[in-house]
Amino acid sequence: YEYRLRIVSIDRSSYSDIRTIRFGSKSIFVGLSPNPSNGHFNMQVEGYTGKATISIVNAKGQQVYNRNENVKENTPIAIDISKFAKGSYFVKIQTANEVIIHKILTQ
Repeated sequence: YEYRLRIVSIDRSSYSDIRTIRFGSKSIFVGLSPNPSNGHFNMQVEGYTGKATISIVNAKGQQVYNRNENVKENTPIAIDISKFAKGSYFVKIQTANEVIIHKILTQ
C-alpha cells in the first residue's frame, strides 16, 4: 500500500512524498541514508538476503547506475552517484520476487 498526505494552508496546498507500507512476514524494507545526500549514500535492506539488482534513474528517466549485488540483511551497501548532476533520482532494488523504488535527492 502507498499513501501520501495533502498539506493545506490558507494560500496553497502541497503533497508529501509517497510512502510505502508493506504487510506480511516476507516484506522487504529498504532505507537510504542520508537523504538528501551529496551523492554518497548507504542503502540498507531488512527482511531479505540474496541476489538483487540495484539501478538508479535520473528525473529524465535515464539509467545512471546499475549493479548486481549479493545483499545481506542489515548490512549497508555504499553507493556513489556524486559524479552526476544534483537533483532527484529513483533507486530501484529488484529481487526475484519484489521491486522496491525509493526517491533520493542529491545536493
